[in-house]
Amino acid sequence: MLLLAGASCAPQVVDAVDVPAATGGTGATGGTEATGAMAGAGDAMPGDGGAPAAGGSRCAGTRSLVHRYTFDGRGTAVVDAEGGPSGAVVGATLSGNGTVTLAGRMSGQYVDLPNGILSALDSATLEAWLTWSGGTEWQRIFDFGDDQTGVEDSQGSGSTYLFLTPRITDDGGALVRVAYQRTSYPEVHLDATRTLPMGTLTHVAVTFDAQSETLAVYIDGQLENALAMSSVPIRLSMLNDINNWLGRSQYAADPDLGATLEEFRIYARALDATELAASFDAGPNPSCLETPAP
Repeated sequence: MLLLAGASCAPQVVDAVDVPAATGGTGATGGTEATGAMAGAGDAMPGDGGAPAAGGSRCAGTRSLVHRYTFDGRGTAVVDAEGGPSGAVVGATLSGNGTVTLAGRMSGQYVDLPNGILSALDSATLEAWLTWSGGTEWQRIFDFGDDQTGVEDSQGSGSTYLFLTPRITDDGGALVRVAYQRTSYPEVHLDATRTLPMGTLTHVAVTFDAQSETLAVYIDGQLENALAMSSVPIRLSMLNDINNWLGRSQYAADPDLGATLEEFRIYARALDATELAASFDAGPNPSCLETPAP
């Protein structure tokens, strides 16, 4: 394990209390410190959930969908299908068939998304479809936050962040991990029951419910683990998310992600287990998101 890599740099990890699978978020928002235009935007609305269907009906969670990156086109511009500002591919280009492939290792290839798109929310779901190429531990599917300098684009040692890694070790304990850190508090994290499969299109999702302060991680629509914080108050507004990266870590010692990305979404609430199972079933770029609901 790299001594400077990812969660290994945290001085300690706070205790967490496991919660049942039902704690996936009901659409309620909370958090006294949350700020920004999207605060409260995650309230559940009629017709927001349910499995996708033909004929223009809504996908699960559509009303709460605030950012959607499909990697369409060529070049380096990563367009937000929900109308937000574009991101950019760094060190690589879009494939032209709705994907972007990142070489991994220390290639310097990643996707840079706009600043502030996570800290503006109370509750959130971050959802991705990718085919992972494998490789060493502490790669990042996503890492939103900053390093110790607080300077945009700087990569040194993580300061504030929410990240998802496909593998934390190269031994039998190799697991998917989600971790959160804010200043003046130790890192908190939770692990899935397995590592990310290699060479297979896989759906991953992380949810945070501000009302219950519950963090959860899903693989292929199935809840892997969830926990409620016992001592560290999680607030997305406490992230200095000036480095919102797909495929790159706030820690300079960590390798870049080797993978092909097909879609990345952010919702303004914690989708529940039923909604995430339906989203997995629909897959990336489903027709129910392309056709407006009546």
